[in-house]
Amino acid sequence: MSNIEFTLHPSTNHASPSGSLPYLETPASSGPIPASKLRTHIARLPGVQPAPPSPPEAAPHASLIDHPIRRAYLHALYLSRENTPLLTRLYLAPATKSLPVRSVLLRQLRSAAEDEILASGGGYTASAIDVEDLYGDAEEALRALDSLLGGGEWFFGGGEEGGRKRGPTEFDAAVFAYTHVLLDDNLGWRDTRLGDLVRKCEGLVRHRGAMLLECWPERVRSG
Repeated sequence: MSNIEFTLHPSTNHASPSGSLPYLETPASSGPIPASKLRTHIARLPGVQPAPPSPPEAAPHASLIDHPIRRAYLHALYLSRENTPLLTRLYLAPATKSLPVRSVLLRQLRSAAEDEILASGGGYTASAIDVEDLYGDAEEALRALDSLLGGGEWFFGGGEEGGRKRGPTEFDAAVFAYTHVLLDDNLGWRDTRLGDLVRKCEGLVRHRGAMLLECWPERVRSG
């Protein structure tokens, strides 16, 4: 089984064909490959096997990630004024050096994040996004995931092949996509409410470390 060689480049969701990250560009493809089609693309490569899919029992729990946790994340990164320096460094500064243009982009980003929160089914209205409820819902979701993980290394025991454990599945990756960013002290979060909620969940903190060791052992060793 061969590995896939790739190069990471900084980008934003505005450059993505689906409006979300990550996405893949290859010389052989007719256009960018969005995240939703990465697994299909990898499965077609000779000698390469993608990570095991999430087990069927993961489906009811995916909404915890897609809704309450994502809503709080959108607020933390885009709407929290304390995290404006982080938002600027990640999105605005790479886009332009013009301060007036950055100001316009900032308003657009915040408006889009607010629209997503309002459209996500949390019962919020344009005149009232209750921040306490927002983070309260995220805390309940994180605790539920922490309880679901229990003392195991991977959710649902990880993927299996021929009776042997194959490690993390797509569900593990989906959880890690949020917990890793929120626990990364190097990013410079100033409003740390959501990250602090993750830190209270010992299982999720352990899971994040296990994912790093599984997928980026050289980073763990060098860190």
